[in-house]
Amino acid sequence: MKILHQGDTEPALCDLDGRVTVTYRYRDVPFSDGSGMARNVLAGICDVCSEVLLVPPQSVPAIAASRRRSTGPLEASLPASYVDTLDAAVSLVDTEASKEFRKRLLMYYLHRYARGDEAMAELVGLAGGAEQSASGPNRRLSFKLSEQANANVDYVMNETGLSKTQLVKALIGKIAADLVRRTKARRLQELIALCEVMKA
Repeated sequence: MKILHQGDTEPALCDLDGRVTVTYRYRDVPFSDGSGMARNVLAGICDVCSEVLLVPPQSVPAIAASRRRSTGPLEASLPASYVDTLDAAVSLVDTEASKEFRKRLLMYYLHRYARGDEAMAELVGLAGGAEQSASGPNRRLSFKLSEQANANVDYVMNETGLSKTQLVKALIGKIAADLVRRTKARRLQELIALCEVMKA
């Protein structure tokens, strides 16, 4: 395997500019799914548009390690009634949704709190009310989250003082109020429309 160095060049094909020369430089390289990026790795940069065109084999381990660091789990052991409620809400939004949509719905609501669309104090109240309905067998929810989603989880936990389990319970309580009990019918319609666009 040829070891490349900063400043090395070679020809390449660019989607925007056709045949170009790339120069190898250390850059932040975004993951292909947009979920984060690998910081300061050697990559072939288009001399015309400055986009990353080539990733040499020597940079692949660093990118893989960055991807592993950028995703973390959100795990909670909950009474089965919470998971059933979440699944009921998911089915209202999309009857064909997979279990993966549980995460998307939870992250949609979490994001609303993280950016200030909903009051953090409401989450604390929901978490307190959730403790009284903790009967029945427990079921485990576990999701891998992107770097940004993890940052939102940490931010909301720090602002509210809730544990991950309490946070998930509170989010499900909010989802149940908005969607299952239909206190915010417009929110349900917005989510249905958003889901249809995502599947288009």
